[in-house]
Amino acid sequence: MKKTTIGRSEESTIQIQDPTVSNHHAIIEERDDRFWIVDLKSSNGTFVNGRRITETVIVENDVIHFGTNKKVFAYGTLHEQAPTQIVEPDRNSDLAEKLNTSNIPKLIGVGLVIFAVIAIVVVRSGSDRTETTDSDIYDKPINISNLIATTRPATASLYCSDAEYEYSGSGWPLKTASLGESPSRTLIVTNFHVIEDCDPGTLTLTTGAGTMNAEVIAVDIDADLATLSTNLELNPFKVATEAPIGSWVMAVGNPLGVEGNVTFGTITAQQEGYFITDAAINEGNSGGPLFNSRGEVVGINVAKIEDSDNIGLAIPLLNLCNKLVKCK
Repeated sequence: MKKTTIGRSEESTIQIQDPTVSNHHAIIEERDDRFWIVDLKSSNGTFVNGRRITETVIVENDVIHFGTNKKVFAYGTLHEQAPTQIVEPDRNSDLAEKLNTSNIPKLIGVGLVIFAVIAIVVVRSGSDRTETTDSDIYDKPINISNLIATTRPATASLYCSDAEYEYSGSGWPLKTASLGESPSRTLIVTNFHVIEDCDPGTLTLTTGAGTMNAEVIAVDIDADLATLSTNLELNPFKVATEAPIGSWVMAVGNPLGVEGNVTFGTITAQQEGYFITDAAINEGNSGGPLFNSRGEVVGINVAKIEDSDNIGLAIPLLNLCNKLVKCK
């Protein structure tokens, strides 16, 4: 039985030097004149034509992503692009079909830090808090400058380094009972893929309050969520577990190392367990908060639809509160 191993390891038949690819990511094997691909419990997943798989049959011209690394299957092996004589199947359809078959969420928390701009912003007093009514949830808040001023300083830039790579992503403080035994420590929420390859003692957190080491408390690999703790004192963000379609949102994060980047948009849909938003989300935003007009976190920014014009994905807060921590 012919078997091809794919991963970052030097032992792999096809070695892919990409930080989103696991050392032993997947295998392709031939069984009964058909080719099968099997994911080896990789951290960032194996996707065939946009669908995350554990094991499936693959055919000519299937587009396969290992993490964010794209390959095309043809003639029994992987190629950087489809051979010219193979016609790619038509996959144009509605958004739901695109999410499932023609695009792949681009993991955006793991990436090279190009540069860092440390923005220290003074937090406004409690009298400047954002206030809205239920009907205002669909509108941009009147005091948007106050919302920005109170959220940017506490949104964290996360990075770690080892012998090969330096990674970057975002995180934010949450009030929870999970650290009840350690009230002096702050709990930080992020994506698992942001901290996946961090060696112990290499994880650093930077906010408007300063820079300090952080340690991993818990992870949910399937949900792509992680919680950290740090001695850095930060005011936790309020949270909300619902965000209606059409509601105004603001994404805060650190794309490509630019700290405190702010973009605006709306919740345009809910699909495949994600909030879909047209707020710009880019590489490095992963793990950052998605706020509503009340200043409550409704989602954790996680990905963008590759080759799309501002179609971003966020994990609903309810997933975090149900799976990893007790949200207050």
